[in-house]
Amino acid sequence: MSPNSQFRRDLFPTPVFVGTSNDAETRASIEALSYAYLKKSYEENRPEGLVSEGWTDHEITDDPEQKKKKGITSFFNENLIHNPDWSDAYDFVLNMAGTMLSEHHSVQGMKIANMWTTIYPEDGFVPEHIHACFSVSGVFYVKAPKNCGDIVFRDPSWVAKTMNVWGSNKTFPHDGTTFSFTPEPGLMILFPSWLPHCTRPNVSGDDRIIISFNLDFGEVNFNAQLHDGVDITKQNPNKKGKE
Repeated sequence: MSPNSQFRRDLFPTPVFVGTSNDAETRASIEALSYAYLKKSYEENRPEGLVSEGWTDHEITDDPEQKKKKGITSFFNENLIHNPDWSDAYDFVLNMAGTMLSEHHSVQGMKIANMWTTIYPEDGFVPEHIHACFSVSGVFYVKAPKNCGDIVFRDPSWVAKTMNVWGSNKTFPHDGTTFSFTPEPGLMILFPSWLPHCTRPNVSGDDRIIISFNLDFGEVNFNAQLHDGVDITKQNPNKKGKE
């Protein structure tokens, strides 16, 4: 049914913000940092959190074969906002997110509460999940070859909307309960933290690398010394070459 229907009004839409940066230099820098994290993990035989099937069970292992097969995330080991090597990446992500949000929302005092990198090998994916305790979360695609796996968002009310669907018959109009975005290098997606999402398996033949993060607008006591970051209300977040 057309949204311009004489009678229909769609209530409670879900805002998702999508933007792309053409800053290849910054992407290359973040990619190098992510691979340096992976290399150090192997060299130190360090336990890491796994993705793919390991994510649901919060599996952490130092087994190099499992790391290689399922992929790793720094989420369980390190909040990258406290790592000086990642300070430029922090500022880049914060500025880009602020630029995308500032048209519709106040970004005064906005910071990144936590940030992590994830490397998905061939067949790597992340099961459906949410980002509890936050309002807005995001993902930035550092390395995203073709067929690396879409990100899929699910309508939280999917049960109510589909419980009476049988074949092509519907008892209430809706336009489906999932929506997918195809990753590309430099893509950033910001979304409500309560919005369920997952990714399709990476079948590109190469790694998919992302930076994930949760934003802090001052409403969350994260019990950590947050990176001071960039006050994007006092400077132009549209740095040359960043977007």
